[in-house]
Amino acid sequence: MHKVLGFFLLNIKMIFAEKIAFVWSIIFPVFIALLVQKSMLDSLTDPNELIKYFGWFWVFIIISTFLNGVGLQAARLREYGLLKTYTLIAGNKYIFIFGMLLTQIVFCSVSLLLFTFIISSIYNVFSLKLVIVPLIGMLLALPFGLATLSLANLPVQYNNLTTIVNIFIYPIFLVAVSFHSSEFYLLKLFNPYKLIYEMTMTFANGLHILQYNGFHIGIFFVSLFYLAIGIVSLRKLNLLSVIQR
Repeated sequence: MHKVLGFFLLNIKMIFAEKIAFVWSIIFPVFIALLVQKSMLDSLTDPNELIKYFGWFWVFIIISTFLNGVGLQAARLREYGLLKTYTLIAGNKYIFIFGMLLTQIVFCSVSLLLFTFIISSIYNVFSLKLVIVPLIGMLLALPFGLATLSLANLPVQYNNLTTIVNIFIYPIFLVAVSFHSSEFYLLKLFNPYKLIYEMTMTFANGLHILQYNGFHIGIFFVSLFYLAIGIVSLRKLNLLSVIQR
């Protein structure tokens, strides 16, 4: 446990070392909400609809954090030979990976809390229950967070991998936001944005924060699917660099 906390602190220092990137990554969702999406948010007078719209921002923050902070970060460290070095220092790869995952949980929590407090206060829907919802959504998304380690197992250089992820991440997000019909619902749940959104809104419904009837048993099975990918990816995590031997 002490080693996990040690790597957690190391990762925290690495994040704070890039102060501009750190601050921007936290305020970026607030910037998008208040400037780019302001007209849409202003048009939603029903608190129920407002919170549902907030949900897409929460999901975007969660997935971006796990993709960049876990999957792509592991791929970057692998490419420069640091993944193997940290594993040797830790004694096994699980200690370092769980330390990295813990770092991203804390970072994501800060981003979610800041976004929720600012936006919900502006639109007069702030409550303690509402603050809890995105945090639970993040915890429910941990199977996906673990599954992003599969990126580090791909025989692709980090720069190319980052480009590929960035090309696909926004279209996948737009697909999740745009299609709300019940047709092919189970298939849509394999889209991580849709899956985490449904889980988060279902939990919010359970707290009576909003009315949402999106629960489907498929949510449970698709979560298990991502968990299985995560466990396999972690066990088979490639420590060797693609470009350095």
